[in-house]
Parts: sequence; structure tokens; C-alpha cells
Amino acid sequence: MFRVVTGVILFFCFVTTAYAQDITPDQQPEKTSKLFPIMLQCDSEPKKIFDVVQSEQYKELPFGSGKVFVRSAVTGQIFNAELYMLMNPDTRSFSLIGIFGDGTGCLMMTGNTFSPYKKRNDL
Repeated sequence: MFRVVTGVILFFCFVTTAYAQDITPDQQPEKTSKLFPIMLQCDSEPKKIFDVVQSEQYKELPFGSGKVFVRSAVTGQIFNAELYMLMNPDTRSFSLIGIFGDGTGCLMMTGNTFSPYKKRNDL
């Protein structure tokens, strides 16, 4: 447990924030497709990852699940995973945890300000 918590803390210590440049009204960003090579925090014992997001610090509760496909940025190989969404309704934090066929669990994404869907006209 200590190793997982330490690993998660170190992971977030080294993640840097990107700052967007100011855009004037006549200068719009170019719309392009994007492919993000990302790093995932994984463990051969998925329970350790669930324990972190369900700890007293985050108090996230299971909210939903489903099957997803995850593509490797290195090889292009596609992996199937069972995805679990956990969230804290009070703080609005949420986490997505994927469990792959070999039993490995990965913290796929974390976030805050979770809210119900609001329709956008541009989507």
C-alpha cells in the first residue's frame, strides 16, 4: 500500500501544468486532430489503486463501469479493459480505473468539477 501511495504521489509531483498563450480575437488556434502519448500509473494488484481513490483523502465511490479499448502509443496495439468510474459527490472529484485482461489495473484519468452533461451547440 505504501508503494502505491508513494508512486501516485511521485507521479503527480512530476506532472507539469501546460500554460496556454493568450489568443487575440483575430488569432484563433488551428483545429487539428491530436494523438497524446500518455503515461499511466499501473499496478499488478488493482485493489491498490482502488484503495487510493477510495481512501479518506478522496472518498470516491463507484459510479459506473463499461468495456473500453486502449491503444498503445508505442506499438499501436489495442487492448481491451474493464473501466470503472468512481466519484465523490461532495468534492466532485472523479477517477477512471481500467483493469486489463492480464489483471493489471491502471489509473487512466483523474479529474474534478464533475457535473451532469450540459448540451453544447458546437458538438
